[in-house]
Amino acid sequence: MAAWGLPIGGTLSLIVLPLAIVIVLLVYRLRAHTLSEKIALSIVLGGAAGNFVDRVRWGYVVDFIDIGIRNVRWPVFNLADVYVTLGICLIVYDILRRR
Repeated sequence: MAAWGLPIGGTLSLIVLPLAIVIVLLVYRLRAHTLSEKIALSIVLGGAAGNFVDRVRWGYVVDFIDIGIRNVRWPVFNLADVYVTLGICLIVYDILRRR
């Protein structure tokens, strides 16, 4: 299972692809020029690495933050997901700010 509990199976989608993404993020992080790029990519990289470690250690990502009111629920997530989302938001903000 991956991405908010959506069923996606197989070694490729759960181990190989996330590892490739972490490596690509690391390369981009090492080539970043501005401090804001470095910070945003570091945050995304930390979140991606955290989810990857969960997949390797447990075979799935441990999601534990459950937000909602009665029957209206947001998909369950974890702090690594928060970091990935925050880092991407910072990257988008940085791109828009430069224009």
